Amino acid sequence: TVAHALQLLREGIDWQLCTLEQRLLFHPEKNERLQRGAAMIPGWYEARPNCVLHKIAAWIKPQALAQAWVQQSGVKVVNASVSSLRFEQGQWQALNAQDECIAEAQQIVIAAGSQSGELMRSCGYDLLMDNVSGSVAFGAWPDAWNAPQVINGNGHFIGGVASLNNESKFWLSGATYERESYESPAALQIASLEANLNRLQKLLPTPQLQAIRAQFEAKQVQSWQGIRCTTSDRLPIVGKLQEGLHVCTAMGSRALSFAALCAEILAQEITSQTAQTVIPAAFRQLLLPQRKTLKVSSQ
Repeated sequence: TVAHALQLLREGIDWQLCTLEQRLLFHPEKNERLQRGAAMIPGWYEARPNCVLHKIAAWIKPQALAQAWVQQSGVKVVNASVSSLRFEQGQWQALNAQDECIAEAQQIVIAAGSQSGELMRSCGYDLLMDNVSGSVAFGAWPDAWNAPQVINGNGHFIGGVASLNNESKFWLSGATYERESYESPAALQIASLEANLNRLQKLLPTPQLQAIRAQFEAKQVQSWQGIRCTTSDRLPIVGKLQEGLHVCTAMGSRALSFAALCAEILAQEITSQTAQTVIPAAFRQLLLPQRKTLKVSSQ
């Protein structure tokens, strides 16, 4: 992911390398396991008394990275709504709501996030995954705070991110996991802002917490809600379902960490390039779609 960002994005505006403090806010056994693991990879991590320092971390704006990917040569983008897929005369076809063919190819990849399950069912597969909504809070980054700061533990805090026009900076915090229902969007927003503030009270140093809490109290904090597609083992679903039909989905809360890696794995398998293995075979088994899919009808 870092290699892609270095090549395709504007550093400091679209993305930024940084260090990340992973606060140890959990039970002693898990904290000990985190520190022990960090000590085994000193090039990437540093175990400290109250946190694990990630030496190579980054914030990235997803839209900027996605746009950079699809603007590369050899990529054609068609804006259309795909309702179903079918295999016809040696080709996979993407169909609209009227069963009209929008596009066709010998190889097709379902990478539709929370809507992947619906497309897979049109091909005779049931996808075992969950769609979980969540909210991120964000507000203005005070001018007096020059140094960016990235912290996680139970939730995250990212400070000093450049705005789209690079004229100001903002902070983000999240993300909630909203499995319950609310009577209205306004009630959901209030609950999600409260949940994110509660997390910040454990993550942030006192001076910063006071300033951020003042923004919440003055109603200067906004929220953004999205849906994450995830699995019970918190790992993505990547690989071939049958000849010509592939899936790449269920990246959950770690999509920016997984996306480039999963794309490399899938491209290598589709093109049968085995000169350089992307990940060890034992790890590859953990991502195979067969562990989370059921064949429900014949094609």
